Amino acid sequence: AITWAVLLSCITSPFMLLNLIKYYNKKQRAYLASTNPLKQMAKGGDSKSPLFLHVKVHSPAQWGLQEKFRDILHELDLEVVERRTNRDGRGLDATVSTDLYVRDKTMSIHLLKIKEQRKIKRALKHDSSEESANLCMTGSFTGGTKSLSSVSLKSLEKDEQNALENAAKEDDEIIERCSKIEKAIEALFGEGTTVEVV
Repeated sequence: AITWAVLLSCITSPFMLLNLIKYYNKKQRAYLASTNPLKQMAKGGDSKSPLFLHVKVHSPAQWGLQEKFRDILHELDLEVVERRTNRDGRGLDATVSTDLYVRDKTMSIHLLKIKEQRKIKRALKHDSSEESANLCMTGSFTGGTKSLSSVSLKSLEKDEQNALENAAKEDDEIIERCSKIEKAIEALFGEGTTVEVV
């Protein structure tokens, strides 16, 4: 009887475990599908996604650096997704390079459908002024030479104008938010600190 019980449990246990894993995988897929912003947008729901930023900080090594980061990020309503810290050099003149990947709790951005992205692309192509050719960014939100809001809208259709105005407004808000983050971190860490938000 004991041998029969052990043999039965050796055969049925893996099948029960597999069924349990399949059940929870199915529940996980259903949850991820219900929280997918692209599917919510297709159903006519909110087409917003959180704003994710990459904050690069180079500062002189000092005591309490990690606590300062934690305090300023909490004050700016930024949630750390990932963090990487490297120390360059030894002694008193060492620098610390910190890469922070953060999610902004105060701001979310619109997910544009492909049709809206094409409207913006067409609008940018129509604007043939020399200044709009330099619209590309240098890598930092605040280091760009020009913003979308300075593109001429005169020769565009109404829906293209609306799409471009909305994208420009959102772009300007992102640039303003990134500038605020850069200034706050630079002010906290003081002289010798460089901050770049990408």
